[in-house]
Amino acid sequence: MNEFLTNLLDETLSYETSLPLSWSVLDQPMDDRQLTLLNEENERVLGSIAVLEEQAPDHADMQTPQGQALVRLETKLNILTELVSHLLATRLDRPEPHRFRLNACAIEWICDEAPPEKDALILLSIYLHPVFHQPFNVQVRVNDVTQDQNTYTVQAVFDGLSNVVLHSLEKFIFRHHRRGVAHDRSGRAASVPTTQS
Repeated sequence: MNEFLTNLLDETLSYETSLPLSWSVLDQPMDDRQLTLLNEENERVLGSIAVLEEQAPDHADMQTPQGQALVRLETKLNILTELVSHLLATRLDRPEPHRFRLNACAIEWICDEAPPEKDALILLSIYLHPVFHQPFNVQVRVNDVTQDQNTYTVQAVFDGLSNVVLHSLEKFIFRHHRRGVAHDRSGRAASVPTTQS
């Protein structure tokens, strides 16, 4: 295991989950035009996911008739999005889910099929949102591959991300970290026994 990458993933804010993920080996590095198009597409993907994950404001003005109408409209749109998502899921082939963790510059994932070779340049596709059916595609360089019985752990470094995509990815990771912290806090609060006087 690459100690530097392991430390990097351990010590920086990272996102860990299991989602559909696939890769294909590249014969040669992407040229500037291809990377520009890839970055523009990733900007759209991360921007769309940010909109889907946007939390409704919890303000007093939501108690007004206009605020309540907006809440009802948002609820209907969420249901419509879910229905369209399920319809698309039946018609689109998504890759198998893989356990992974990533930060803004590297990723580590576990697979049980033949992994890419060390030092391979690959195009990695990650479906970062269960509703949004367009993957985040990134060129990566495989730094290390280790085997543990029938599974492999692959570590790779992102290559060619623009500053805009890098910033959007950092915001995506931070949103999920913050959500995880809030979930943990609410779980701990619910488990604390109350005392009666």
